[in-house]
Formats: sequence, C-alpha cells, structure tokens
Amino acid sequence: MNKNKLKKTTLIQWFTARILCLVHLALSIYFLYATRYVRHVFFIPIIGIGIITLEIIITSLLKFRYQNSFIFLFVYSICIISSIWFLELYRINYLVTTENQQAIVEIFSVIYYAAIQNDDRFFLYRKYLWSQIQIHGYIVLMVLLKGLCERKGQKLDIIAYTWTSALDDLDFIDLLSQQKFYSNRVFVYIILSIWSIGCFQYVVNISIIKDILSKINYQRLASIMTYPLLSVIIMDIPHLIIRLYVIIGVRQHDYTSYFLVFKNIFIIILGIANMEINSSVKQRLTNANQTHLLDYWSELNDEQRQLLLRDINEVEFDRVSKAYNGIKRELFADKTISNNEIFNQDDENETEQENIDDLLEPVPDTVTGSINEASEEQLESYRQKDYLKAIAEGSVCVLLLAGGQGTRLGVDYPKGMYDVGLPSKKTLYQIQAERIRRLEQLANEELKTNTSIIPWFIMTSEHTQEETEKFLHTNNYFGVKSENVILFEQHLLPALDFHGKILLDQKYKLTKAADGNGGLYRALTTHHILSEMEKRHIKYIHVYCVDNILVRLGDPIFIGFCIEKNADCAPKVVKKSFPNEAVGVICKVRDHFQVVEYSEISEKTAQRKKFDNSDELLFNAGNICNHFFTLDFLKDVCQNHDDELRYHIAKKKIPSIDKNGKRVDKPKEANGIKLEKFVFDVFPFSKTFATWEVRREDEFSPLKNGTGNKDTAETCRRDLILQHIRYLKQAGALLQETDENVCEISPLVSYAGENLEFVKGQNLSFPITIGLNTETQKPEINTAENSS
Repeated sequence: MNKNKLKKTTLIQWFTARILCLVHLALSIYFLYATRYVRHVFFIPIIGIGIITLEIIITSLLKFRYQNSFIFLFVYSICIISSIWFLELYRINYLVTTENQQAIVEIFSVIYYAAIQNDDRFFLYRKYLWSQIQIHGYIVLMVLLKGLCERKGQKLDIIAYTWTSALDDLDFIDLLSQQKFYSNRVFVYIILSIWSIGCFQYVVNISIIKDILSKINYQRLASIMTYPLLSVIIMDIPHLIIRLYVIIGVRQHDYTSYFLVFKNIFIIILGIANMEINSSVKQRLTNANQTHLLDYWSELNDEQRQLLLRDINEVEFDRVSKAYNGIKRELFADKTISNNEIFNQDDENETEQENIDDLLEPVPDTVTGSINEASEEQLESYRQKDYLKAIAEGSVCVLLLAGGQGTRLGVDYPKGMYDVGLPSKKTLYQIQAERIRRLEQLANEELKTNTSIIPWFIMTSEHTQEETEKFLHTNNYFGVKSENVILFEQHLLPALDFHGKILLDQKYKLTKAADGNGGLYRALTTHHILSEMEKRHIKYIHVYCVDNILVRLGDPIFIGFCIEKNADCAPKVVKKSFPNEAVGVICKVRDHFQVVEYSEISEKTAQRKKFDNSDELLFNAGNICNHFFTLDFLKDVCQNHDDELRYHIAKKKIPSIDKNGKRVDKPKEANGIKLEKFVFDVFPFSKTFATWEVRREDEFSPLKNGTGNKDTAETCRRDLILQHIRYLKQAGALLQETDENVCEISPLVSYAGENLEFVKGQNLSFPITIGLNTETQKPEINTAENSS
C-alpha cells in the first residue's frame, strides 16, 4: 500500500479519535452539570476533564506502532472503566441510566476503532467505521436530548430506549452477517422486536394503562419488564455469547472482537452492580425501619427509580432516627395523637420534667447593655474605638439567614425578593445590600481609606438558593462586590409522620424541608464557610434573619459593645410588648443562658414584675434572631456541640402520598412533622455571654404574614416610613403633614439617621423620597412639590 496514503489515513484516525474524545468530554460534563451536586462540588468537572485528558495522553504516548497491541487495549480499557465508574461514584446515574451507560461504552468502542486500526485492513473497516460513527453520533444526540427534556419535565423514554438498545445490536449483527447493516433483514426483524419491547415498557408506565393493568394483576408483569436482571439476561448475555462465537467458531481473532467481548462483560458487570446497589439500599431501609419508601417501586420507570435512589442515598438515617427519638416524647405529650404504639409504659428512661418556671432567672445587669441607658459618649466609644478598628482589620462580616420561602406571604419565591410596597419598590435583599454599602462608605470616611470591606454571607436552602443567586446576579448584587457575597445552602431533613416514617412527596420523591435556622452550624462546616472566614481574617460575625425590614446588619454600636465586653456570643433583644407576647425570652437557667419559648412559661411567671416595684416585666428580654458571634465560638460549636443541639417540632399539613397511594395536596389537618434546629440553641455553650437591648421601633419589624394586623407587608412599610420621618425630624426638617405621610430614605444616604444635615430648616411636603444621585453621588430630595 502507498505509504503516503497510509500516513494520511493515520492522521485521519488520529484526528477522529481526538474529536470523539472531545465529544465524550462534552457529554461527561453535561451529565455533571445536569445534576445539582456540581454546584457544590466544583472539582467534579476538573476530575472529569483530567480523566479524558489522561485518555488522550495515553493514546498519544503509546504512538501508533503500539496502538494495535494488547497493552494499549488493556490500558485504554482501564480508562474506560475509570470514566464510567467515575459517573457512578458521584451518584449522578439518575440521568446516566443503564441504557445511557451502554451508549457511553459504545462511544468508547468507536474511539477504539478510530485509534487502533492502523494497517492495511483499515480500508476494509473504513466504511464500517463511518457507519459506527454515525450510529453513535445519533446515540449521543438522543442521550443529550433526553437529558435536556428531563430537566423540563418531559418524557422521551421510548425514543431513548429504542435508540440506545436497538443501535447497540448493530455491532454483532454486522459481525454475524458480514454484510452492511442497512441491507440485512435480520436487522429489520430485531429492530421491530426491540421497538415492540420499548413501546410496551413505555405504555405500561402511562398512569391510566398502569391502573388498568393493576386491576387485572398485570402489575407484576409491568415491573418485570423494567427489572435490571431482565436486561442482563435478554440483551447483554446473548450479545456476549454471539461475540464469543465469532471468536471461537468463526475464528476471528482480531483485537476488535476481543474488545467487543470485553465491552459486553463490562456491561453485564455494570448491570449486576446496579442490582447490588438496589440490594444495599433495601438493607439500609430495613435497618432504618423505612422500607415503605419502596412500596411503589414496581410502578416507577427507570428515571423515577434513579431519582428515588438518589433521594434515599442522601438521607442520613441515623441522624433522622436520633432526631425523632429526641422529640417523640414531646410530640406525644399532645393527647390528640395516639401514642400506644410508641411508648412502653415501663420505659426506664422516662423521667418527670422539672418545672422550668422554678429554674428561671432574668439576665444579670452585669452582662446587659442597653441603647436606652448608654450615654452618647459610650455609644460613640463603641462605634469609634472598637468597631472601626475591627473594620480596618477586615475582621467583621454579616451572615444572612435566608432559607425561607414566602409561602405565608402568598408568593412562591424567597422572602428576600419580596417588595413591601415602598415608593422605590426595593426588596428586602436590596435594602440590606445598600445598608452594607453605606457601612463600608462610613468606615472609609472615618478611616480615610477606600478598602473597607464587609463580606456578606448568605445561607439559603434548596428552595431559595437558585432564585436568590439568579436575582442577586441579575441585579449586580445591588452594588456589593460579587466576590464579597458568598452563598451556601443549609441542609434538608425528611419530613416525618407522627410515627417517624418518612413521607413521600411523590412515589419517587421524598418530602424534605430545611433543618431550621439552627442548621447554620452544620452548613458552616460542610460548606467550609468557617475556613473561608479564616482566610479573610474575620473574627466577628453578625447573624440576622432576612425578614426584619429594620435590621441594622453590621451594627457598629452593637458589634463595638460586644468587642468591649469581650463577648463570644450576644443577642440583640427588645422589651416585650405585653406579658404573653409570642416571642422567646432570654433567661438564665441554672448556670447558663438560653431562650425559653413563650409557650414553656406559665402565665403567672410571664406576668411577674421586677423587684423594684416598677411596671417592667421581670422576664422582658425578647429574642429577635439578631446575634453576634466570634469566629472562635462558632468553630467550637461546630466542632464540639452541633450534635448536642436538640430538634424542635413543627406540626404541619404536609402534601404527601397517603396510605392508598394517592397524593393529598391539601391535608385537612396536621399529618406530619418537620424537624428544625434553632440558631439560638447555642447560647448555653457561651463562656462570655452578653445581651444588647434596642428599641423595637428602630430595629424590629418582621415580615411573617400575608394578611392580618401584625407582621405583614403593611406593618413593615408603616414602621420603616415612621422611622424615616423620625430621622428627618431629628435632622431639623420642617414637615408638612398630610393625610398620607409617605417617606423613604435610601440606605445609601443614611444607615441610621446620619448624613441628613442638608434637610435642616427645609419645608418638605409628603410624599418624600431621598435617594443618591447616580451621577453626583450626593443626596437628592424628591417631594410632592418638586415632583409635580
């Protein structure tokens, strides 16, 4: 053969192999991207790229003279195994189903054809090679199409099954007949039979047909058709037998035949491994007494099974069991719930709970500070001496608890995206971001620098992460530098019925809920947030909730007070509005501090007054979920005490699958519980505790309810407007009262009433808005007069 022609052919092979490697790379990365894990485990795509790069390097280093050798085939096969098991290792096979895995293996066989055929016989294989490239190109397209459509909630089971299974048979059909596959009648018959099987599998998974089949006892037949063992017995073992026959009977001893045998052995092992995975899942569920999660297994298609397995694999059953055992006595103290099946009357661990009223003490004055009692000199000292020094060292950050959705507000997006109806239409996220910017500006002015940074850590949940991330990115983080905004997700826990059984949201999906704002400590560890804080030299963390429109995040006075007190943990508190207000109270219990829920205190204790005969309540320190922590304290809690935090019960009406297999969207009564930890449950671990009392009208107006007369968008808007009116009056503005006094001051202009000297002596008519001119960067007043 002409050497130049052979050289040209070799180059074609080389480029073909590289192109197919890139196709495989793109496919692998797509599978990785299509899962939510890739958002948290950023190194997965890097490993994927590394594996494919290794394949290409091996192909290049072995040179063409080795490419027809056994050692090349062996090494290359190891690469194939590592790549496929790489996908399995990270549990992303709910998209990479059995059929799709076969397609990936077939792609490797094409790469093999392109890479090792390096002699005169290549020209005999060339047309066959081209047909294989076309075939598996279609497979790649089908896999990608299927994956994309699954993300949109559509179903293409029949197309994917037919293409990936039918086209897999073309190898041995062509080898048996020694003819072109498109002219072989056997091919036509097999294609028709596989289409029939595919159609049957698709049809029996349609809910209406499934109901009919179940009534005539064909449900078992439907489940058998999707059982992994059937695929191994009917499809893969015959493939292996035929390919062995080609080698032994026909005496075709080329490396391609050996490779195809190896490929089928590997697919069979993969199928058996999948069955073993299912077996281990059943054992885990048996040990956890949660086998009911597989009650509907026979009704699920392959993708739904993979989704269910993924959910099950994510559950830490020991944690769930421990949490339930910790709360079940409290749960069944409710006499409306039968506890006969739960407790043994002779339970040796049962003890009489002490009356907490007898243990309560108010917070001592020695650890208490108050903005109402501190002098201006003291407040200025907190702000100037301690806080500004901390800012200059870059040791202050704020941490937002933003895992809650706005369902009680009547919306399905995160609370932070809610607009309470201000003239500017600003959301809670924007208001808070602009307060951070103003704080940085104040620090820069005081320190005569432009390097002050207050990092913004945001804990979201699965329900709020994606929308929050997109919302902030779309709005350019409202002017906060993106590198200083760090989002991380809190964990989810399964919702349980009253007997500790995990509820199913769908037959293939567990019902999960965020683990409460006390899930912060576990999330800080698993997402390496504490390490990130250490890298940034952060020492002091101000934690707050998203729904308080008046929150002074990064409050200079509060943080300065805590630094001066050398506190490792300190909450802001407000005086209770009335004795039985539904708010937790900070008290001393035995030798530590904690939040005692209002429902745990008797009415008599709640009504008690201070001993100095004043009208002030004795237990008056209302908790508003606004806390100061040192980094050292958080590290200690996360490393040594997180497992000690108890779970709290939230009885809910939870949409779920009932005992009859039907989904109940709106239960008539509470049918389950969600387990939550609270962020304040770490107070007992503090060694240097302090509290800082603030004025409710200045710092606390939560957004909790969609309607009513308390904690609504209307009350939040009212409280913010009243605060801004007070700021203007304190600055010396002359306000012309009207029937509707509307006033809004941008946080970019004033953080807490400062920087408003320009309104002194001015006659201003409502509505009044004061913003920052984007061009001059100076405050700008808009009133009824100048707007008209």
